[in-house]
Amino acid sequence: MPVKVSIKNLHMEYYLKDRKVHALKDINLDIQDGEFMCVVGLSGCGKTTLLNILAGFLNHTAGSILLDGNPISAAGRMNRGVVFQEYALFPWRTALRNVEFGLEMKGLSKEERTQKAQQYLELVHLEKFTHLYPHNLSGGMKQRVAVARAYAYEPQFMLMDEPFGALDAQTRENLQSLTVEVWEKTKKTIFYVTHNLSEAVYLADRIIVLAGQPGVVHKEIKVDVARPRDPFDPRVIELEHMATEAVRGN
Repeated sequence: MPVKVSIKNLHMEYYLKDRKVHALKDINLDIQDGEFMCVVGLSGCGKTTLLNILAGFLNHTAGSILLDGNPISAAGRMNRGVVFQEYALFPWRTALRNVEFGLEMKGLSKEERTQKAQQYLELVHLEKFTHLYPHNLSGGMKQRVAVARAYAYEPQFMLMDEPFGALDAQTRENLQSLTVEVWEKTKKTIFYVTHNLSEAVYLADRIIVLAGQPGVVHKEIKVDVARPRDPFDPRVIELEHMATEAVRGN
């Protein structure tokens, strides 16, 4: 399988008012085309910092990042889709119009935007709610709109930053199942940050454990269990235990 994203010798430092913070050190990762990668680790290990660098929101201090062989830059953000923990929807736009936003940035005609936005709202099972505004939607529905918006302009690479962390347990489980369903249909490459180890084992092809301050790649765990994954499967339980030990051992 070809490499989609290549991270080589990545370092990240930034300055606070009174000190320099070394956030990431010597990160080397290859993310395969179509791979679902989850990144876990204790608070402060650099998970979200790494995601923000990949998204083009932060400039790294040293090293290189290639997407399909080309350097990642802030100017090329339209080739990456990002889903945040907070929904980041426009309250004055309907669900349909929120999903259309990235398509407007790409310059699609109104007819093309509407058709594609409806297609992706159907993908997340919201085709009956296209006319509703965010204040009329539940938390889980808002996040599904955010997922549809990120997929709709068909980026090369998806980044998700604890997208279900603020939701109740039942809604989170439902959206985890939906995430796998959408990924299996689209085969997008996904870089998914989470603090929930059960979620990581349920979703990922491979789990990356970051550790320390500065953050380094502490362990890689291959999740070689067919989907859908049963949380009571002994292999799943063992992988959760392995991930827990890797994080606790930091």
